[in-house]
Formats: sequence, structure tokens, C-alpha cells
Amino acid sequence: MTDTAGQEGDQAFKDRTGLAFDAATRVLKPVAGDPSNEQVTILLALYGEVNANWRSLHDVRFKLLTMLPLVTVAIFVFVDPSKLNLLSTIVGQLVTSLGLLISIGLWIYDMRNDELYNALISRARRIEVELGAHSASFLQRPGPKRDIICHGTATGLIYVSVTLGWLFAWLFNLHLLTGLLP
Repeated sequence: MTDTAGQEGDQAFKDRTGLAFDAATRVLKPVAGDPSNEQVTILLALYGEVNANWRSLHDVRFKLLTMLPLVTVAIFVFVDPSKLNLLSTIVGQLVTSLGLLISIGLWIYDMRNDELYNALISRARRIEVELGAHSASFLQRPGPKRDIICHGTATGLIYVSVTLGWLFAWLFNLHLLTGLLP
């Protein structure tokens, strides 16, 4: 027995809106000619959602990129290694382990955020094309003038710096606990 409900739903959507989902490009395309008023309404609603999601990812990124280095530096500034005893060194090892793992986890999360962020930009550009815009926020978004000047490089520097800071602190605490490191 075949499931025709999905196919009938797709056909009903196509008949009602004049839009069809192109599986190869993964975008809604007008079935024929210019988009109708209903198609424009749907595209504008999708564009609004894409923009809202893009802003949300953007906000999360900058909150993380602000808080992670500040918290890391604050912890390093307020810890006085000369006043550490065995218990505080053990606690320090746990804190630095968590700091290191959290930094790496947030770095991985940010890389996934980049993928979603770029996908939303592509979707927004596609919607702008489908709406017939020749100049719009995402279509006219310039690329970097130099390869090194991009979000990935900047966020990578921040995450590498923070992760190396936590790694150094972790190794320092390991040395205090075990004396294994010179």
C-alpha cells in the first residue's frame, strides 16, 4: 500500500499556491511565470522566518564570543597560584577541566552555528531571487575582500586563545598536583 497523502498534499499545495518544491535545489519555485500574490505572501513569510532565525543565531554567536573570553580572563585574574593548597589545586583541576571542555564544546557548537548561519543566508538569497529583488540585504551582502578577514578566522582566534588558556591552566594544575611537568 502506497502513501499518497503526502503526494496529494504536495499537489494541493502546488495547485493552491503555484509553488513547487524543487528537491534538487531544495527551494520553492513558481510553477510558471511571475509569483502570484499568494506566492509572494508565502515567500515574504518564509523570508521573515529566515531573517528571525538568522538574527537569533547572530545574537547567540556574539553573546558567546563576549562571555567566554570575559569569564575565562576573570577566572585567571582572580586565582592566585601562590595561595593554592592541595584541596584548592584539586578543585582547580576540576574547574580547568570543565573550562577546557566547555570551551571546546562551545567551539564545536559555533562551527555548527556557522553552517546553519550560512544555510540561512543562502535561503534568504534564494527567496530574494524568487521575489525578483535585484538589490537586497542578502543578495548584496559582500564577501570578504581577503580570505583571512572572515567570521571563521575571527571566531577561530578567540576559541583557540580561550582553549589554549584553559589547557595551560589545566597543565599548570596537573603540575601542582603531580609534579610530572617541569
